Amino acid sequence: MDCLFCGENRKMTKEHILPRWMREEFPELAKEPVYSGSRFEYDSPAGNGPKERIEGGRKQGGPFTNQAPVVCGSCNGGWMSGLETAVRKPLVQMIKGLPVTLTAEHQRTVALWSAMKLMVAYFGKHYGGKRPPLEVIGIEDPRALYRNKALGPRMVMTLARYQPASAQREPLALEEYPNGN
Repeated sequence: MDCLFCGENRKMTKEHILPRWMREEFPELAKEPVYSGSRFEYDSPAGNGPKERIEGGRKQGGPFTNQAPVVCGSCNGGWMSGLETAVRKPLVQMIKGLPVTLTAEHQRTVALWSAMKLMVAYFGKHYGGKRPPLEVIGIEDPRALYRNKALGPRMVMTLARYQPASAQREPLALEEYPNGN
């Protein structure tokens, strides 16, 4: 099989979607079961409200056990390992809520690492001759990331903060956003 990033036909290794070191930063999350699959919402033909369908199953061990066999050992133990090492310090500081100055180099590293992990997760389920149901990320994107160590011209990265529904939230004050933005 061809490596997702370098394109070489080599023996594949499994890459963790979320790195194992994150278990230390999220110990409670590491104990949670993982629901692996997709969730779809659609309108009911009967008009009685939205319907939901979940595909996939449940795994133990938290999200830090998910792996995808889409990269060769050379990529996994080489540039990907180096990127993982470089991103760990600023990410751990952010995870812990500590002040961190993200230099231009840190920003580049976080963006590249995020793109790499997103690509591994996206192609992990659909690799090996199977095409993704929607081509959101083209195969040329991971190859460009490998060659240039930069995001391609058609790639846009958006990072978001997730707050579980069980967390207490502050109400949104509209006067803080006078233009509605």
